[in-house]
Amino acid sequence: MCAWPWGYNNTFLSEYYLATGDQEVLHAISEYAITSARGQSWCGTYGHGMAWPKPDGSSTHGIVPPYGALNQAGLLVSIGIVLGDKCGIKDPEIAPAIERSRRYFGYFAGNPLIYTWSKVRGAGPVTFSPNGTSASSNSTAALTIPGSYLLKLTVSDALLGDTEGYGGVSTNLTVKFKDGRNVTDRPPAATPQSVTLAEDTSKAIKVNDGTADSEPATVAFSMGGLAAGIFSEFYQWPDLSSPEPWPDMASRQPDTTRIDAKMQLAAAEFPPNYEDHFCSRHTGYLKIVTAGDYQFSISADDHAKLWVDGKLAIEQYYSKKGWNAGALPLSPGYHEFKLEYMESYGGNYVNLSWAGPGVSGGVPAGAFFHLTSGR
Repeated sequence: MCAWPWGYNNTFLSEYYLATGDQEVLHAISEYAITSARGQSWCGTYGHGMAWPKPDGSSTHGIVPPYGALNQAGLLVSIGIVLGDKCGIKDPEIAPAIERSRRYFGYFAGNPLIYTWSKVRGAGPVTFSPNGTSASSNSTAALTIPGSYLLKLTVSDALLGDTEGYGGVSTNLTVKFKDGRNVTDRPPAATPQSVTLAEDTSKAIKVNDGTADSEPATVAFSMGGLAAGIFSEFYQWPDLSSPEPWPDMASRQPDTTRIDAKMQLAAAEFPPNYEDHFCSRHTGYLKIVTAGDYQFSISADDHAKLWVDGKLAIEQYYSKKGWNAGALPLSPGYHEFKLEYMESYGGNYVNLSWAGPGVSGGVPAGAFFHLTSGR
């Protein structure tokens, strides 16, 4: 068996099948892919010929004839096996052959693995740099909000393409940030692990896929800026007269922005020339000290809505019945909030209150924080 035509033939037939679905060629693809996998040497190479069958047909994965490895021929055969796998060819020899090829050609390609970090959930935004490249095996995760984060690392193979079924690694890291605490390490592991950081500190942790020869990936965590107050945006809206439909403030640039200390605004506390036909958006984080159920309420003229941790909590209307989600269970830490307010004409004010473990009345100024960057 000659490796050169087998590599070309299998690649051509597999591409043809994937493009057309013609079942007539599947038998030939199967023969090429399975026999090529059996004919691979123990280290993932091919020569002019294959390592199996030997003249006596006795064993597989020996030494390739007649005088050692030929990378160009071997690359073609390896691509043919990968494409055969994509065509649905099943045999116990297929996956090990792909892995041997990956390791062998990966030596020449440098690091063929692509490391992609992402946030599954958490108290605030996370930015990874670098990300989605082989260089991101060592990445930095920039965070701004102390809290608990679940991060995900996905490793894919740049050399052989999609690694699903043979070598893909997906690992979750649980990362907790607390004020004024020391850094706590955990050893490399494939299972979820955690690290605790003080604000304005950084620490790297490693993760691997749990196998003895895996290369660990490293992510370093750094805290960004969080300041007291609410980020407020104000919009002149001349045709605003009804809450239906609700004004889409995200589609416009605000006319005025500022930082407010609290979420109790009387008529005189709005910016100049904001009396009628305007709306505003107020965003940031609520700092919860004690875990428990918190009941929020809004009084407003005319209308307002509140979201907590991305979920709508209150719809408050001046002239009709509103809606309230009821008590919200909140853990200690920082919880994202957004309050949107609209005023058509007449009086204008908006007040946010809460009731929970040890608190009641208007939410105090010390409970509000906003991002200093990355909004």
